[in-house]
Amino acid sequence: MPGEGDGERLAPLLEGLRVVELAGTESSARVGQFLADYGADVDMIEKPGGTALRRLPGWLTLGRGKRSRLIDITTTEGRSALTEQVNTSDVLVHSMRPAAMDALGLTYAAFAEANPRLVVASISGFGRLGPFSDVKGYEGIVMAKLGVYQSFERATRRPGPTFVTVPFASYCAAQIAVQGLLAALIERERSGLGQQVETNMAQALATLDCWMWFLRILAERYPDAFTQVPAFDDSGQPNAHQALTLLVAATSDDRWLQFAQLQPHLFASFLRALDMEDLLEEPGWTGLPIYESKEKRTAVWERLHQAVNRFSLAEWQDKFDIDRDVFAELFRSGTEVLDHPALSGGGWVASSEDPDVGPVRQLGRAVRVIGEEWSPSACPAPEGGGAAPEVSPSPVGQLTPVRGAPGAAGALHGTTILDLCVWYAAPYATALLSDLGARVIHIEPLDGDPIRVAAGFPEAGGVKVMQGKESIAVDLSTPEGREIVHELVRRSSAVLHGFRAGVAEKLGLDADTLRTLNPRLVYVDATGYGMRGPYAKRPSYAPSIAVAAGITLRNVERHLGQEPATSLPAREERAIRLSAGTSAPPVNADGLSALGTANALLLGLLSAARGQVPPHLETTMLSTTASVNFEALIEGSGIVPSAPDPELLGLGALYRLYEAADGWIFLAVVTEREWEALLEAVEPYGSLGGDDRFRTSSGRAAHDAELARVLGQVFRSRSGAEWEKDLTRRNIACTVSSETPTEGMFFSSEVGGASGYLSDVIHPTFNEHPRLAPILRFSRSHTVARPGCLAGQHTESILGELGMGADRIADLKMRRVVG
Repeated sequence: MPGEGDGERLAPLLEGLRVVELAGTESSARVGQFLADYGADVDMIEKPGGTALRRLPGWLTLGRGKRSRLIDITTTEGRSALTEQVNTSDVLVHSMRPAAMDALGLTYAAFAEANPRLVVASISGFGRLGPFSDVKGYEGIVMAKLGVYQSFERATRRPGPTFVTVPFASYCAAQIAVQGLLAALIERERSGLGQQVETNMAQALATLDCWMWFLRILAERYPDAFTQVPAFDDSGQPNAHQALTLLVAATSDDRWLQFAQLQPHLFASFLRALDMEDLLEEPGWTGLPIYESKEKRTAVWERLHQAVNRFSLAEWQDKFDIDRDVFAELFRSGTEVLDHPALSGGGWVASSEDPDVGPVRQLGRAVRVIGEEWSPSACPAPEGGGAAPEVSPSPVGQLTPVRGAPGAAGALHGTTILDLCVWYAAPYATALLSDLGARVIHIEPLDGDPIRVAAGFPEAGGVKVMQGKESIAVDLSTPEGREIVHELVRRSSAVLHGFRAGVAEKLGLDADTLRTLNPRLVYVDATGYGMRGPYAKRPSYAPSIAVAAGITLRNVERHLGQEPATSLPAREERAIRLSAGTSAPPVNADGLSALGTANALLLGLLSAARGQVPPHLETTMLSTTASVNFEALIEGSGIVPSAPDPELLGLGALYRLYEAADGWIFLAVVTEREWEALLEAVEPYGSLGGDDRFRTSSGRAAHDAELARVLGQVFRSRSGAEWEKDLTRRNIACTVSSETPTEGMFFSSEVGGASGYLSDVIHPTFNEHPRLAPILRFSRSHTVARPGCLAGQHTESILGELGMGADRIADLKMRRVVG
């Protein structure tokens, strides 16, 4: 294909796109950064004095590739300058609460009247509807409100919720907003009209849960048969076999490894590497260590720990090289992640020169354009306000607006995506796009995608990832099976490929082969570690990817300390803490990767819609998961990532968990105005206003521990609900840290139902059940919530579309070509 190896320069995918970003929160900044990374011309509007984001350790990533202007949008002159710039732009992105934008007169209707091609994306904390619509959407508030901190409870030795530093909610909201923008821009190529796109942090965060949602449904429907339990009981004994197949254990030189031997053949190889083949010969062995007896599970768990501890890290790495079915990821910390061979050797790490910091090494783009050279550029200091810069019309995709175009179809109406993936990380990406109107055809093996049986009950593991899709079961090892896929490729817009390196070429499903069949095809590789390099053929699972990306240690390292765990009980105790910091169900790495994969598909589809050569794109589980931890993955002089206190309560006295009279609350006081309001609110319970230590922001920073102690005494005087009600009324961000799991909060009618987070669908197995509603809301385009499907449910109808009659289809079924 042009641009791949023939020396032709590939234009940046978003070249010519003009974006205005209202600098405010990390989520909106990440949207602007993503668009700038792929060639968009991004103007970041900062308030006088500059955005507070510039003080964050992750600023060199958040600000890269943008221009900056100082505009005070609270003034008439500032709003006029902003409006002038927006009127000549393609995109506006912001994270202000809808009421705040309306109060300033900066409404979508006003912008669209002057610029009907404008796409506006807004991100809020909890959306426009429901009991939390006016709650400030700070990261910690959303995480606490949805019970995420409680899900990390076992990561610490103290009771109560655990603060996590990695900004999962902000990241998810940003990625979903990117999807909405790209989809709206694709639709604009048809209609000539822009539209408004909205998402929220709470609902976006819920995309990360793979199957706890449906396990909860099972537990509620069949309470006598199913009960949800934590991975380890209160005495530290494993409750399920996943403690063995997802073993966390220490080497003899105290390096910690995350194994992921989830398939029977992988676990068998693991036992052989440990000289524990005797377990394979036990009566009743089924291929995985599924023991009914907790005592037996615990005995095997302890034996595995002792066996792993016999070897050093170097010796384990030798074992990995000998048998590719035996593999574990090293728990990595900070910029050590950048040295991971699949990142440093795969082109995912970027080096640059910053005028203030000097040489900088950071995580690059999570999606790579094959054949395009890219390097990050710094964001300059802000320019003053005044007239908007001179601009010229966009050179690509310019259409005459079609007045009154209804936009009744989904934004991706007319798009067909062929999904050649299994499990969750890649195929959930296409489920998200089916909500936006894309037709998604999932190619499955004859016995179905393995995710369908991953959760211990038929289909529970696969319901969410199969939502909105059509399934055709095909044996790709047969020439006729491959020809069926080739015919579907000729009729498709994009192919998502998730096989490990070398498999697609063997099957004739690689990019070169398929794009010869369909020159307008967008092709996306979405694998664990990439298509080349020493890790290309390694198995990849969410827990191992999370530890490789540095997420686990970023969250819990300060609490665990640096002392080696020398005894077996100490190693087991640390393993439980690390497991709890890795595999908390609400923030699964599979979901993180799915969001990045969806962005890759949409980048390619927009490029094709704008008349460019359809690109060949690549993303990996590791690159997308590491992106959420970006702040810790910047290496440069004087850059120190934020870190919580050793008890994992928060980032400081004014942004942390506090114990109330009956539970826990989370407080987020970020601005001086919020501090002044807090002083007034707590005055009856403990005066802070007369304390010189806390009079200024610098004084509060210098005496942070003392301030936390004083506030701790204050907050213990009342219930959490009382504090939440009182402080919220004063426009201070404070919430009860929920003990209800995230999926439970969404099932609550006063939360999920009232907020518009749920849609009821009818599934072939589960019958009627609530699913997560489409996370994006468009002002013109429709979204649709559809149920999951069964394996091969649409085989006959799809083959019929290809012109096959009943006799031909029956013959293919009889010979096991299709199922």
